[in-house]
Amino acid sequence: MQGRCNADITGIDVSSYQQQVDWAEVSASGVAFAYIKATEGQRTQDSMFQTHVTNARAAGIPVGAYHYAHPEYNTAADEANNFLAALNSVTTDLAPVLDLESPPQKNSALSGDYLADWARTFINLIAEATGKRVLLYTGKWYFDMYQISGLSDIPLWLSYYSSSAPPDFAGWTQWTMWQYTDSGAVNGISGNVDMNAAVSLDALRGNPTPTYAAIKVQINGQPWTDGLVVNDETYVVWTALQAFNTPHAYKGNGVMTIDGVDVQGVVYRGDTYLLWSTLAKNVEAVAIDGGWNFVSYQAIKVQLNGKPWMDGIVVNNETYVVWTALQEFQTPFTYKGNGLMNISGVDVQGVVYHGDTYIIWTSLAEKVQAVPISDGWNFITA
Repeated sequence: MQGRCNADITGIDVSSYQQQVDWAEVSASGVAFAYIKATEGQRTQDSMFQTHVTNARAAGIPVGAYHYAHPEYNTAADEANNFLAALNSVTTDLAPVLDLESPPQKNSALSGDYLADWARTFINLIAEATGKRVLLYTGKWYFDMYQISGLSDIPLWLSYYSSSAPPDFAGWTQWTMWQYTDSGAVNGISGNVDMNAAVSLDALRGNPTPTYAAIKVQINGQPWTDGLVVNDETYVVWTALQAFNTPHAYKGNGVMTIDGVDVQGVVYRGDTYLLWSTLAKNVEAVAIDGGWNFVSYQAIKVQLNGKPWMDGIVVNNETYVVWTALQEFQTPFTYKGNGLMNISGVDVQGVVYHGDTYIIWTSLAEKVQAVPISDGWNFITA
């Protein structure tokens, strides 16, 4: 597994063993988060849980709660209910945690499969009730003793007291949080306290694992790199900003400055994807077969036979005019839906924009000509 590094954040975990905590001093010392014991077993609730949570959050420290499990005595459902009662009594900021380290001496009545099933049931119940991912606190010694496997998809809070990088075990090759000592010293707490490193605060928040699915994308009617559906929202690779001529700068870790505003994107397979609504001003989503056409067109001045008309739009360097220009030129037409017009007996695909259908200027009438004017075009017929 990875060792500690400068990018990690430092936090503590406490319980009723720490009766007196000056959380303002703890915060001033640089502690970035705190985990607080909430419950144990089927009925026990930690006497300091609500006090610690309230005071830590008042000092600006994000908090999470953990449950100390006794799978040798109780069902996972009964212990989950105890934990949920405590969670529902306060507001927390971080992912809930299952503390799995009991019994600490080998119990021949417990198998690795039983403990894995017990932990999975507990975690699923808490995740379903809270909408958050659940972390698992444990140690290599415990998994080795009971030969537990099949839980490495769960984010790991590792107990391993050492300054050296922990070894891989049971399918885990990295930790999310590492309790590296039980003899730390922090201003505001008398005596020793458990110290933890975490990869980031975001990793501790317990947000559900996003789901990704490819979806067909067009930009102003042109095929583009497939987009991503991330938790029901469509994201488009950042290069679409270039297609829209939208000012942007990359800041790192998926953050783009777009038109002067920082926007958090999604990093997926080495590329940054942005929510479609951030691609350009007045961008619209037009449904196409299997996906979306995202459109935002430049307006251009239009005249018809020398008379001012509604502005046209420039689509891929071609000028389109709203369909009512056909009436001005007395061109026979019928509307067939989804931007498709039948003009003088020929089907012509237009562009749907801001709820109106625009058609390319050459389809407005027979022998139509384009005469340049200031900032646009005058379309004329003989």
